[in-house]
Amino acid sequence: MQAIDHCTFTDDLVITNIVSPEKEDVALSKDLDPKGSSVEVWLMSLEEKMRETIRDIMKAALADYLEVKVFW
Repeated sequence: MQAIDHCTFTDDLVITNIVSPEKEDVALSKDLDPKGSSVEVWLMSLEEKMRETIRDIMKAALADYLEVKVFW
C-alpha cells in the first residue's frame, strides 16, 4: 500500500481500516480514535498506524513463509 485513499470509521468516528486508491482494504492492527486531536496530530498518528499495520502484516507473512514446506 503506497497511499491512503480513505478510511473506514465506526459510528463513534474511530478509524478501523484504511483503503488504498486501488481499493485494497486493510484493517489497522489497532484502531485509531482521532477525537480530541487536531487534524495534523491524528493524520500523523494515522500514518504511524499504517506503518505499524503493514509491518505487522509483513512479519506474519514472513513467519508463515518460513513454515511452509515446499514439495518439489
